[in-house]
Amino acid sequence: MYSYCRVNNIEKGGFLMDNVSSVSSRVSPFQLPSATPQPGMESIESSKAAAKAPSDSFEKSADTEKKAGKRKDRVAVKSTEYRQKPSSPSGEKEYTILAYMDGCNNLEDYILDDLKEMESTPHSDNYNLVAQFSRFQTKGIVTLFLSEALGQAFQSKDFKESLEQIVHDRGLIEGYSESLKDPETCQIISQVLLERNPELMNKLDVLISKKVKEAINQDKALGDVVKETAAEVLKGVVENEKLLQEEGAEPDQSDTRKTGITASAATVLSASGLELLDILGEDLGKRESTVSSDFIKAAAKLLKESGGNDTAGLFSFAGGPSSTRPSKPGNNIIFVDTQGRKGTQFTHDDYSTLFGGVGSSTADKEPSWRGVRRYEIEHSDDPSKIKSKVIADLGQRDMSASKTLEDFLIWGMEKYPAKHYIVLFSDHGAGFLGAEEDRGNLMSMPTIREALEKVAEKTGKKPDIVAFDACLMAQAEVAYELKDSAKYLVASEEIIGGDGYPYQEILPRIDAALSEGKSDPKEISKIFIEEAENVNESSTITLSAIDLSAVGKVVNAANSLAKHILEGKADIEDVRDSIRYAQRYSIDSPTMAPYGDFRDLRDLADTLQNNPNIKNSEIKKDLTELKKAIDAAVVSEEHSDDEDYEGSHGISIYAPRREKNVDSSLIEQYDELRMSKRTKWNELIKVLTDYDEMAESDDSDRAKFRFIELPHRK
Repeated sequence: MYSYCRVNNIEKGGFLMDNVSSVSSRVSPFQLPSATPQPGMESIESSKAAAKAPSDSFEKSADTEKKAGKRKDRVAVKSTEYRQKPSSPSGEKEYTILAYMDGCNNLEDYILDDLKEMESTPHSDNYNLVAQFSRFQTKGIVTLFLSEALGQAFQSKDFKESLEQIVHDRGLIEGYSESLKDPETCQIISQVLLERNPELMNKLDVLISKKVKEAINQDKALGDVVKETAAEVLKGVVENEKLLQEEGAEPDQSDTRKTGITASAATVLSASGLELLDILGEDLGKRESTVSSDFIKAAAKLLKESGGNDTAGLFSFAGGPSSTRPSKPGNNIIFVDTQGRKGTQFTHDDYSTLFGGVGSSTADKEPSWRGVRRYEIEHSDDPSKIKSKVIADLGQRDMSASKTLEDFLIWGMEKYPAKHYIVLFSDHGAGFLGAEEDRGNLMSMPTIREALEKVAEKTGKKPDIVAFDACLMAQAEVAYELKDSAKYLVASEEIIGGDGYPYQEILPRIDAALSEGKSDPKEISKIFIEEAENVNESSTITLSAIDLSAVGKVVNAANSLAKHILEGKADIEDVRDSIRYAQRYSIDSPTMAPYGDFRDLRDLADTLQNNPNIKNSEIKKDLTELKKAIDAAVVSEEHSDDEDYEGSHGISIYAPRREKNVDSSLIEQYDELRMSKRTKWNELIKVLTDYDEMAESDDSDRAKFRFIELPHRK
C-alpha cells in the first residue's frame, strides 16, 4: 500500500508538534565539502541502481509499458537510431532541461538514482540536460550529543541565567525549558541547530568523536559518555559567561582567558585527549569562537528567532538567507521529516551508527562528498556512481533560497542556450507551502515566483515548462503563483513516490519528439503524463499538465464562488458538508494538516453542485464556469484506477472544513500567496476554520515552533 503523510497535532510543552510517522526522513549535515570520502562515512548499496543497466533496444512491450512497481523493474532505454553523443553547449539546441535537485535529506538516494537514471539515456543534439545537486550528512552521534546537551542546559539554573544575559527574556527561556523536557523535541531542535550552525557542528564533531573513540577502548557506555561530555561543555558555557560579565567588555583577542574558552573548558578538552588547536583550527589568540561559546550563541539564536528579536539567527546559514523566515514573531515553521530527526534513536551502548549520516546515505560507489555541484549530464552505462562532468563545485548553498535557484537558472540559460526551457524541481513538495526543503526551510511559492521573475528580468527568458517531481504541487494556488512565469505546469495532486518521474521513459520520448520536429511545449508537457500512465507505478498516482495561461479563469471562477458564499448565498454548514465529500489527498492519514485538506477542485465543484441544499442560481453559475475553466486548463491528466482517485481531475485546492487541521501560522503563509492577495478564497478559508478565534489563541504562546511534517516519498 502506498504510504502517505500522517500529521498529528500534539502539544509538547510550548511546541505545537505536527508529527508524521515517516517512512523515510531527511536530515542534513552542515560540513565542509570534500571531493574525497570523509572518515566514518561509508557507502551503502542502493537496491535500485543495479537494475538500471541500459538495454540495447528501444522496444517497449505492452507489458513493460503497463508494468507497476519499483523503477528497478523498468527497462533502461538506449537507442542508437537518433540519439548521439552530447555536443558542445555553445550551440543553441531546441530545449535545455534545468534540473534543480535537492538531496540533502532522506531523498538523497532517490534523487541520486534519478540523476544516474538520466545518465542512462544519453543526450542527443536536441536538448541539453544540466543539474544542480545538493547533498549533506550529519553524524548521528553529534545529533545525539547536542540533544542531550540541550536537555541538560535548559534544566540548568546557571545556564538559563547565562542565557538571559543575551536574550533578556526570562519568560521565553522558561517556555523553552518546559518544551525541551521532551526528548523528541530536543532531537528535532538539535538537528536544526547543527544544520544551521556549521561552526558548532564541526567542533562538536571533533570533540565528541574523539571522546567516543576513547570510550570504546575503555568499554564505556555511550549514554554515559554523552551525558558527561554535555555537562563539561555546559560548565564551560556558564564559567565563560561569568568571566565576560566580570570583565564587563568583549573578549580581548590577545588574552587566551578571554577568547571564549575558560580554564575549566580548556581542562575539559585536554582531558578528552584533544589539543585545543584540534577544536579551534588556528591560534587561540586569533579566534573567539569555541565549543562552549558557539553552543550558547546557537541557543540564543533559537530563542531570539522565536521571540521575534532576531530574524537572522536560526533561519539562516552559509550560502544565503533563508527563504522562509517568519513574517511575524512567533510564526516559526520548521519543516521536518521525522525518521531522521526523531526516529533515529540510539541506545546507551550502540556504537554501530556513530559516525554515519542520520537519515541519509551514500549509494553504491559514489564518494561521500558534501555540498552543491553542477553537472552537465552525460551518458553512462555505470549505475554505481555519477559519471557526468562536474561543471562547478559550489560548496555550501541553501537550496531553499531564492538566490540559489536564481543563480542556477541564469547560469544554465546562459551556458546552455536553447529555444525552449524546462525547469525541473526534484525534492519534497507541500502544495501552496512550497517545495525544495533544505534544513527545515521550504522555498515558498512566492519565493519561487520571485526567483523566476528575476531570471526573466536578467536573461529575457522564461521556462516553457515548470515540472515538479515533488509532492502535491498540482494546486490552483501553485499554478496561479506561476501563471506569468511559465507556459505549462507539470505536477501531481497526490504525493509523488520516492522513485519520482520515469525519466528512462520520458527523456527518450522527448528526444524522439524533437527529432521529428515536434517541439511545442504543450505536446512536450503531455509526454510526462503519458509516460507516467504507461509505466503505471505507485510513484506517480496522479499527474497532470496545466496550461498556465488558462489558470486565471479557474481562479476567477473560484473567487466568484467564494464571494457569493461569503455573502450568505449558501449556508456555511452546507459548504462544509460538500467539502467533506470532495476528492482529497493523503487519505491514509488520521489527521493530516494541511495535506488532507488538499481537494480536487473540479470534484469539489461537483459536490457543491449536487448538494440539494445549495440552490442559489449565482452559485450554480459559478460552479458551471469553474468546471468549464478547469477542463480548459488541464491539457493532460492521469490518475490511478483505484477508486480512491476517481475524483481526480488535475487541479487541487486548499479547502479545510474546520479548524481541526489548521493553525494561524498556516493561514498566515496562505495569505502571502498571490491568489490570496487577489481573491476571496483565503477569506472563505478563515470563515470555515474560525480563524479569528484561532489566531488569538495561537498568538498567546511565543515559545512555540510549528513543526510541519513533510509528505512521505516512498
